[in-house]
Amino acid sequence: MIITANTRLARMLKQAHDKVQIENGHTVWTAPDILPIAAWLDRSWRSWIYVTNAANPVQLLSTSQERAIWEGIVARSDAGSELLQVAPTADAAASAWNLVHAWKIPFDARDWDNARDSEAFRGWAEEFQKLCDKRNWISAACLPDFIAAKIASGEISAPPHVQVAGFAEFTPAQERLLESLRQKDTVVEILLTLDRAGRQSAVRVKFDDSLHEIRAAARWARTQFELDAQRGQDEPAIGVVVPELSKYRSAIERLFAEEFHPGGRMSPDLDSRRAFNISLGLALSEYPLIQSALRVLRMNRTGNIPFDDVTILLRSPFLAKAHTETAACAAHDLRLRSLIEPELTLSDISANAPPGFKSALARWELEHAKTSGRKFPSVWSTAFAGELNSMGWPGERPLNSSEYQTNLAWNDLLSEFAALDSVTGEVSRSAAVSMLRRAASAREFQPESEPAPVQILGELEVSGMRFDHLWIIGMHDGVWPRATTPNPFLPLRLQRSLNLPHSSAARELEFTSLLTERLLASASEVIVSYPSKESDTDLRPSPLFANIPEVPQGGLELPKALGFAQKLHGKDIEVISDSIAPEWNGSRAIGGTSIFKYQAACPFQAFAKVRLGAEDLETPTSGLSPLDRGNLVHDVLSAVWKELGSHETLITENSAQLRAVVHDEVEACIRKLGLKRRALLSPRFAAIEQGRLEKLVADWLELEKQRQPFKVISLEEQRAVTFGGIDFTIRADRIDRMDDDTHIVVDYKTSKHSPKEWDGDRPDEPQLPLYAVTTDVPPAGVVFAIVKAGESKFAGLTGSDGILPGIKAASGVEALSNRVPRWRMVLEKLAADFRSGKAAVDPKQPHQTCRICGLQGLCRISESNLPDEGADSPDSEAADD
Repeated sequence: MIITANTRLARMLKQAHDKVQIENGHTVWTAPDILPIAAWLDRSWRSWIYVTNAANPVQLLSTSQERAIWEGIVARSDAGSELLQVAPTADAAASAWNLVHAWKIPFDARDWDNARDSEAFRGWAEEFQKLCDKRNWISAACLPDFIAAKIASGEISAPPHVQVAGFAEFTPAQERLLESLRQKDTVVEILLTLDRAGRQSAVRVKFDDSLHEIRAAARWARTQFELDAQRGQDEPAIGVVVPELSKYRSAIERLFAEEFHPGGRMSPDLDSRRAFNISLGLALSEYPLIQSALRVLRMNRTGNIPFDDVTILLRSPFLAKAHTETAACAAHDLRLRSLIEPELTLSDISANAPPGFKSALARWELEHAKTSGRKFPSVWSTAFAGELNSMGWPGERPLNSSEYQTNLAWNDLLSEFAALDSVTGEVSRSAAVSMLRRAASAREFQPESEPAPVQILGELEVSGMRFDHLWIIGMHDGVWPRATTPNPFLPLRLQRSLNLPHSSAARELEFTSLLTERLLASASEVIVSYPSKESDTDLRPSPLFANIPEVPQGGLELPKALGFAQKLHGKDIEVISDSIAPEWNGSRAIGGTSIFKYQAACPFQAFAKVRLGAEDLETPTSGLSPLDRGNLVHDVLSAVWKELGSHETLITENSAQLRAVVHDEVEACIRKLGLKRRALLSPRFAAIEQGRLEKLVADWLELEKQRQPFKVISLEEQRAVTFGGIDFTIRADRIDRMDDDTHIVVDYKTSKHSPKEWDGDRPDEPQLPLYAVTTDVPPAGVVFAIVKAGESKFAGLTGSDGILPGIKAASGVEALSNRVPRWRMVLEKLAADFRSGKAAVDPKQPHQTCRICGLQGLCRISESNLPDEGADSPDSEAADD
């Protein structure tokens, strides 16, 4: 039999054995006995259980059981009461426990008394051991010693010949295990990697950054695969080693898929037949199928459900009728978004829901009501399976291979969770869901696939494997040798005296040097690469590869990358200009002054929002959004001035009367908005917002008192106008009439604004200029009323000095009377561009304009080469007409 260091090597050796049998013409053969060491230990323990047939057999704890026990021990301890998060500490304690038993660290050494963390862990470990002794449990860390003792006593039979492969080094516990086999006359053979002389042919290459490095490795792997196929080698062994595989996994997945399977997005069943395989799986909780299951289990009948969970479930393909009701569920998602609530009730979700989804919710509600209070995990496991089934999970369409295997992994997880009864006792529903979620997050899972010629691995997985070609990525001095990371719960002196992994720089250098030699010996052709920069940090090649000659990137002779269209069609992509839309034939347009604002910001934005009706999806926020707050200020000021009416009333009202007016109007506006936004139904929240608005409006009225006499003649007045061939509605927040019968147009803003926003061929805020050019009598002033705590002021243009505090009349070409004709020309040009169909993706300020547009998925701005400009985050205002 062969015992391997990991599952991947065991699978590879089995495949190699099967290949030899097929090549020799065999159609049937005995399956080889090849197991990773963890599986062999488990099999040995099970065989001992069957042979002894004890009445109260030793129970081997599962990973979930051990995690639950450690969490309970840590939570009950004095040290645990000071922790913000128990679960991560329990995981670290379990890792320390594994090291203690693997490396035979004595608990009676004096070094344990030198640190508070070590003392705390020793106390937890003693309690863990006592609990195991009392319940007749054994942890996985103790299993090697247990099996070694049973082999020595003859209770477990030793095989006559054992080969051991893929171990970079052996822990003392593993050494004892192998020695127990030798004492039973077992021939123990340590298999070493065959030296393929990669040291002689290895070269080193420098790249600008990690992404360029990964892309080059992907192109190299594809090239080697194609060349070997031309040479008649059907199954080349190509390896790519990445020391920081977890860090770069997503980039590797994307870039290798683009290189090997550029049309993969069109073939969802391609995953099981890919030309490359990544050894590192994802956490089970990261798979969409499992995420939808966990979101269903987080739902409750009586409380509120987070909107993010609801919208993802509505768009999930893994629930009842998800395929047949795709469009209806998307429409329902839009309806729920219009509520602008971060949390929704079950009645909110059910109202007007598609029939299939609504029926599933009704079934779920009945199923959810069956189990409450504190129950054993086995009861919760059955209840959770029933709730998922009531929602139609895992969906109506057939699962592909990866999804099917993920579903099996979930079922295994539920079974493992059900086995926690003896460990945790009865728990609440919320605790049960949290435990299941943590277990899914801790379990690494990778669906099995057909053997792939390109293997992408971590540095420890290469031991024992052989390749025809090998590329080692990311070998810079910050990664290789590894930095020391001693376990925080074990005394550092003990770790270093026993030469534990990661305990000292000397230990890391020694171990990394060994791995380096094995990497270079595992292939006949080896390329070692490193990035020269990471963010702003300059990097150098690892000193362990200093003797390898460096070659330029051109020396690799990699082919030029081709786009998907060229690979698919073998010819250039046809380019079609789509910047001109059909001419606009109508007269009246929905959008009011926003038409001109959109056209100035980006012509495509005007075309998409006004003519196509495209909108950014609303995203609920906790409390009030900036738009809500802006609208509240508008509504309150409108109501206050409707009550006051004039500057004379403002200055003659005594303070108490004025405060009463403001208080009443603020309260009424908050109550009105509270009918739409539940956040304001909270008395505490409403009181805070009441106080904020009263102070803000009172300060603003003090500024208004400094003005020349005026009367408010219009509030939120809408006026139908025709300009530039477009009929639309324009609205002024407020119009004041001065004593000389001139008018001032006021636009409320709750963030910083400047008259400069009216300048240029593409004005940022064209609403006031539009009002000025469409009114019969030119106004004597157009101004922003900036109502902002601590920064309230008027900003704009007036025909003469002294009309408004802080504003001096401009003269010459900058005078208001001279600006109106220029505004007219600019706005007529924008109107003409809109009517003619000018719809180019041409944002005025790409960074800022695109950030607030919300249509990036439609215009595909990310695929252009527009510069990324820095800009301050824009503040939201009340909605423009």
